Amino acid sequence: WPVMLVNASQTGAILTSCFEDAAIPVCGNAVALFLELVENIQSREDRSQLAPLIPKMVAVLPRIASGDSKVLTTVLTTLGGETEVPKFLSSVMVSSILPYLCDIALKHSEEDCRKLALEAIINIFYSDGKGTVTNPECVKPALEVVTRFIGEHLEDDLNEWTSLDDDEDLDGEELHRLGRDNIDRICKAAVMAGEGASGDKDRTHIDMVLELLKPALSQLFG
Repeated sequence: WPVMLVNASQTGAILTSCFEDAAIPVCGNAVALFLELVENIQSREDRSQLAPLIPKMVAVLPRIASGDSKVLTTVLTTLGGETEVPKFLSSVMVSSILPYLCDIALKHSEEDCRKLALEAIINIFYSDGKGTVTNPECVKPALEVVTRFIGEHLEDDLNEWTSLDDDEDLDGEELHRLGRDNIDRICKAAVMAGEGASGDKDRTHIDMVLELLKPALSQLFG
């Protein structure tokens, strides 16, 4: 990574050229490389040199979603495994990144891509909790995703769903289980965002999540 920053303008020009390439593998892998660069550059000052590329990177995302699923999988896996990237992309998180991930999680034709998009959403909440899970504009669409997952294979008997053990093999109900488990993870992220350095706990964020969750579950089970 340091080598690529020796001449940041040249690196930016190469990435821009790749972002604009018509071939999905080229622009998609350029996005993955960009995100890896962001994650592995330790200095915030050095990382800021990549900030001007954010709008160009975001512009590529819709093409990746409609292209080769292997390329999309690479990008989603990167977004789901990095901790610095969510904070770096905070300026476009509400307007672009989360809507993009939620759209894939809700509508993509391949189940594996949907699951990876959900994992990326949850990773963002844990990596930048104070910038995401504290914001209802971020939480509400994420809750829509997890409740939709639950509804994918919802049994007619609600009691059967509530009696399922966490480690139980649900076979065809994997999306259902992921939805259920990730409601819990979103709530935990909200609790963590309210924990102060002195041990104080602010329930504002978890209370907000629970309030947003009520109508979502009501619509699901109503």
